[in-house]
Amino acid sequence: MAGVSSRSLAYRIQRFAYYRSYFPSLGLWRDDLRRDTPVLKEALSRLPRTDVEGRNFRIARAVVLHNAKMMLPRDQWTELDDVSLLYLFYKEGNHQFLLQFNLEEIWLVDPKLLGMG
Repeated sequence: MAGVSSRSLAYRIQRFAYYRSYFPSLGLWRDDLRRDTPVLKEALSRLPRTDVEGRNFRIARAVVLHNAKMMLPRDQWTELDDVSLLYLFYKEGNHQFLLQFNLEEIWLVDPKLLGMG
């Protein structure tokens, strides 16, 4: 994770929570579980085709594994430090969405407070 030392307590807690969740054992990345929104659709349209196909494969495999009540072997689990391109495009799309609809005026939220400015 960017900005967090691997020896810090925050990183250790984050790592513990990550591996206690279910999705790494199914081979899913955190970004594979995002809700289907206009921002996500735009981010997916910017991704290379191989990344979109990889995401679709991971989701399909997770459905099969979940229905069979199985998990991947530990060496095939996703890692906490894996960052996908989808995250980067999603973050950029969220920023553009805020600017396009000028939500900071409606909600009285400064995009810098959300880490998007």
